[in-house]
Amino acid sequence: MTRTRPRIYTHLMSRPYKHAIRYYDTERRKTVVEVQNHFALPDLIEGLLLDLKQWYPDILEKVAAVDDRRFMASPHKSRRYISRDRDTLYIASPHLTEKLSRSIGDHWMITNMGRTETYAFLSAIVSASGLKRESLSELKL
Repeated sequence: MTRTRPRIYTHLMSRPYKHAIRYYDTERRKTVVEVQNHFALPDLIEGLLLDLKQWYPDILEKVAAVDDRRFMASPHKSRRYISRDRDTLYIASPHLTEKLSRSIGDHWMITNMGRTETYAFLSAIVSASGLKRESLSELKL
């Protein structure tokens, strides 16, 4: 299946949280919109990353690199959002590592996130993929 570069849409203001990916399927000659509902913010991030792996197989590595640069530039250095090494997620609070992280592919991501952390994580995803993120309301389904 040949597809054009996707566009990302998200809805984070109320449950269910949603993410949508819109692309043009060149074989069927139609625009496809895939919408997924999530009841937790970590599920939204994980679902979006797994969907983007179809277009960008190395997306996890790229997002981890962007997140690492952001982490190293911050004077607070509280935590990372995604990392290949689980122990580096919560450097300041290692006791949180086991219960507040989950595996995604060959990487680990945090699971205790509110909207602020989710927006920061989405920013890293957008930066790593080179895509633009828009509000789901702009999609006009």
